[in-house]
Amino acid sequence: MLTVTLNGSATDPENDTLVYRWNKISGKLVGLGSSASPQTRASIQNATLTNVNNTFTFELAEYDNKNGIGKDTTSIQVLRNEGDFTPSALTATGTQPIPGGIQKTTPGIDNRPPNAEARATPALVNFRQQVSLVATGSNDDDGTISSFPWEQLNRETVTLLGKDKNIATFTAPSGETTLEFQLTVVDNKGQTDRATVQLNVREIDAESNGSDDPSDSD
Repeated sequence: MLTVTLNGSATDPENDTLVYRWNKISGKLVGLGSSASPQTRASIQNATLTNVNNTFTFELAEYDNKNGIGKDTTSIQVLRNEGDFTPSALTATGTQPIPGGIQKTTPGIDNRPPNAEARATPALVNFRQQVSLVATGSNDDDGTISSFPWEQLNRETVTLLGKDKNIATFTAPSGETTLEFQLTVVDNKGQTDRATVQLNVREIDAESNGSDDPSDSD
């Protein structure tokens, strides 16, 4: 397997926070690491390469919180020597996006922004309990949602799994705290919307858990 690092960056004239999204737009099937980070890795299976030049093109898009969008592309050419199928015979060349070279543009006014809806389940969380952050209620009336990046807003950090998916999960910390997360949804034309969700982490004893059981009533 050949692994290539893709480096991108962007600047915003108003210093807004940017959301990143990598996509492969041409070439054979590859695996992308974190598509929601400015730096990611493309993994290319040796078996998919031919004995001629193999070109892969990737697009990096950035979105700000005012529905601005910037895009740039980079291409990677992989050369495979005829008859040699070892990783050492593979050479990748290409250009990376120029830092700061992605210019911010405004999406067309004919595209309406999506609607972000974020919730946590369960809303009241016990220590070290698994929690899901759910964005499946988000929608776009005139298109599709292409990205669901989650971001934690407070300092009590947790490890988010699937943080660019419509359902992300994490394990609650072992102390009482309040956690807050922000969801950004990006539609297929670059419009964005945001929503936040809070949940409380505290020790839930067995008595309080059982008090809501209907079988306990007289």
